[in-house]
Amino acid sequence: MNRLLVLLSFLFIFVLAPSVFAQTTDADLPSPGLLPDSPIYFLKPLSEKVRGIFIFGEDSKALYALKLADKRLSEAKALSDKGEDELAADIAEQAGKENENAQEHLAKAESEGKDVTAVVERLAANSA
Repeated sequence: MNRLLVLLSFLFIFVLAPSVFAQTTDADLPSPGLLPDSPIYFLKPLSEKVRGIFIFGEDSKALYALKLADKRLSEAKALSDKGEDELAADIAEQAGKENENAQEHLAKAESEGKDVTAVVERLAANSA
């Protein structure tokens, strides 16, 4: 039942954000590193937010958000493999939010007239 919940969560995210999550493979995902079931996991998102503060330009912020989305998907897969399906579903939802964040930054960069070719290529690669 829990695995079905995780699978339905992944499917839900893929339907909401097909341009970034379509057909990602394990080889495409980064190493998950520290997982959310660790007592010191709170340091990981904190350091990511601090790092994000020092990223300038909407196109760079979009790429960073895509990187974070990939990390969250990797974490969700690792948690699902460990049998922690509910936590994996929560992390997969966070990946979807990071994906939406990337799309918002991309839209802002386009409206500012910036060349977003690299970000669009990355989105296309993720959706291929």
